[in-house]
Amino acid sequence: MIKNILTVFIISFAFQLYSQGTPSTYKDAAPLLKTYFQDTAVHNRLKKFYRNLETCRDPKTADWLITEQAKLCRLLTSSFDLGFDPGTDKTRSTAYETYQKLNTALPSFSFHEGVGDFATVVHANFTPILEASQLNRSSIDDQGLKIIIDAWGTTRFDYPNYSVLVCCDCPGQSELGSGLHSKLLIAIEGFKLDSDLFTEALEEIRLGVKQDVLYNARFTRSKQAILTELQYIGPLLKLTEAETIVYKNKKVFVEEATEDELHALGG
Repeated sequence: MIKNILTVFIISFAFQLYSQGTPSTYKDAAPLLKTYFQDTAVHNRLKKFYRNLETCRDPKTADWLITEQAKLCRLLTSSFDLGFDPGTDKTRSTAYETYQKLNTALPSFSFHEGVGDFATVVHANFTPILEASQLNRSSIDDQGLKIIIDAWGTTRFDYPNYSVLVCCDCPGQSELGSGLHSKLLIAIEGFKLDSDLFTEALEEIRLGVKQDVLYNARFTRSKQAILTELQYIGPLLKLTEAETIVYKNKKVFVEEATEDELHALGG
């Protein structure tokens, strides 16, 4: 009996030491981090992130990982110093090689050439968190992560799964009419009845779906499919009084537009 108690104590103590130490992913990535990130706050937060990822055994940790991952993507994007402009013909291949090294060294983050204010952007890769959550005794975080991945994909790029990027210079075209908008809103409401996990991510998805329904005027689906889902989704959107007017005007626009007008690029 005493031997069993001691064994349990030793295992528990060893696990605590491990969870407090430097995670292996961070150790392997440290040389690259020192090269491209001068801010020590980035190093410390990544170390904490990977420590929690490597020891994730409960839904609340998975929830924390998703929230912290989003913050780290913004921090990594703003702190990254490649040392040269990656957007020229001469440097693009070198930049791509660097991004590939970082993508391998830092699972959960995906480095790419950016546009606008940042030469490099970092996107969230949800796959490692999904894999870690599957080791939990509870499956509730798996359900929440499924909603997130249904909305954003396993890697979160600039356009969600309910909006299609047709060309670089065009606004995204809504997939309204596919059923995905309604599916996401129903799933979020159902999940919230049983759990308070992933509140920030799920609220961002809900608002993104609403924004797409109300203000995106370019579509991929047929007019009839758009009208069908537009009618069905109304009660799920939780519209304000002002948004209700926009919603009604949107229905009129779709009803009066031709198929070609609904599918036109640009605008």
